[in-house]
Amino acid sequence: MFSAKRLGRRLMVSAMLSVFLCAVGARADDAPPTQIGVLAVKSLDAIAASAKKLDIGLPAPLTAAGIEQRFAFIGPGGLATDKPLGIIFFGGPGVKADQEITVFVLPVKPTAIPLEALKGLGGQPMPDHPDTVLMNGVGFRRTTDYVIFGPLPSAAALANLDAITDAVKDPGTLARVTLDLKAVRASMPEQYRSLLDTNRQFLLGKAATTEQASAELVIDSIRRTIDKLEKVEWALDSGDAGMRLALTAAPIKLPALEPGNRPGMPPGVIARFDLACPIDALVDAQVLGKIIDAANQDNANRFTSRQKQKLQDIVVRVKGLFFGGDTVSIGLEAGGESQVVYVVNQYAKRIDYISEVRTLMAQAKAFGDEVNEPVDLSLQSYKSGEVQVVRLVVTDKHQTKTYIDAVQQEGGLFIAASKEPFRYIDGLLAAKPEGPRQTLMSGSVELGKLFDTIAKSPGSPAAGMSAAEKKQLSDLFHGQKLGVSISSDGDAATFDVAIPHSLLKYTPKVIATFIGELGSGNPAPKTRQ
Repeated sequence: MFSAKRLGRRLMVSAMLSVFLCAVGARADDAPPTQIGVLAVKSLDAIAASAKKLDIGLPAPLTAAGIEQRFAFIGPGGLATDKPLGIIFFGGPGVKADQEITVFVLPVKPTAIPLEALKGLGGQPMPDHPDTVLMNGVGFRRTTDYVIFGPLPSAAALANLDAITDAVKDPGTLARVTLDLKAVRASMPEQYRSLLDTNRQFLLGKAATTEQASAELVIDSIRRTIDKLEKVEWALDSGDAGMRLALTAAPIKLPALEPGNRPGMPPGVIARFDLACPIDALVDAQVLGKIIDAANQDNANRFTSRQKQKLQDIVVRVKGLFFGGDTVSIGLEAGGESQVVYVVNQYAKRIDYISEVRTLMAQAKAFGDEVNEPVDLSLQSYKSGEVQVVRLVVTDKHQTKTYIDAVQQEGGLFIAASKEPFRYIDGLLAAKPEGPRQTLMSGSVELGKLFDTIAKSPGSPAAGMSAAEKKQLSDLFHGQKLGVSISSDGDAATFDVAIPHSLLKYTPKVIATFIGELGSGNPAPKTRQ
């Protein structure tokens, strides 16, 4: 039977706890609060099902028992675990920059904390809000399926329940966080600026002195981007293959996706990245100059203005020559004693690669002589079947050589670069296209190949594992892929990360195994001579 006395005790305890937990900023006026953000969860049942699939335990705040204990007025078994729940954030002129007005939205069963019981315990109805009462300084609103409460009664009364339910209505959506930056800037402009300034100083304080100039460039660029945004959203989706993390921001205008197929990569590639538009469409032309300026400052301003311009011209030519296609694809393979980098540029208009390389060599040699750092570059060629391969050899001051092989073929420039003089480009030329491009940018890491490479690397934690342990982990990650992508929809841009269940499920075990190896004192095998 419902006990008013018991409910009263629960309300007293929970009201004080809520006021403490909500971190409410002191309001300087009676202006109505503005909704600035939402954190929504599909349901406690959905969270529990995902945790079970991953074979992990849940912290108390994500369980019905933990929430009922935190907000004791709900009572044991009072939560409805099959409905959305979450938090709505409000802002206003009197809210401090690092605080929010927080309103909890919890699904409850029909018998839990009825509105009439709240009134019977002294709850005062709010004018024009018959479903909301004021109890011990906290506003409690009772709808058919929800209790909505927070330390500012007007915020509890104004909270839009649809903001929670609509955020997680899509199939597979597990949780979503939205932030209305336009509303934040309009309702609390001074606090918004103060928070950005505080974070900027914090981030700069973490950078080493020699990194300050570069850090300022990055942070200020990010801040300018944030100032133009109106909405940011983080999403967590769950599917049969794994989890998807997504960040969406608007308005951001991305370049159009160039049609065509993604080029193939050799079978040994561990990771690849594909850009379906010219790189210049994404990189500010002034960024390279600013980076060079920052590097020059860190190097005691050794270059004159004229020399900095020459260096920038060389960097721009390198970027255009090796990454200047209408689309760019990059692959990474661990070959022999070093890595191999593959690049495929595809062009609507063919470039004269040999002429461009010779111009680059002349510029680089002249600049090296001028700053007393001679550059050793040479151009060679060889036949691979019927194909003519152009090889650029770069020798650094330690006499270490880098071999950059290139072939122009069918509107594309195919490149393989390595510290070893092997003909890695043969595998790139033999690879078949992999189907139409789907997103503006995409990338992936083959987890099985990555683990096998790590296991073979001298000095790595996996190198000391037994053959059985290596095989177990190799089998576990075989065929699993970690993927990332960037896509656009109108004026919104979305960054996705797709994580397979096996990685989420077994990463703690892999880490524990690695830590065990590191702590065991097993010596790493010697490097092959």
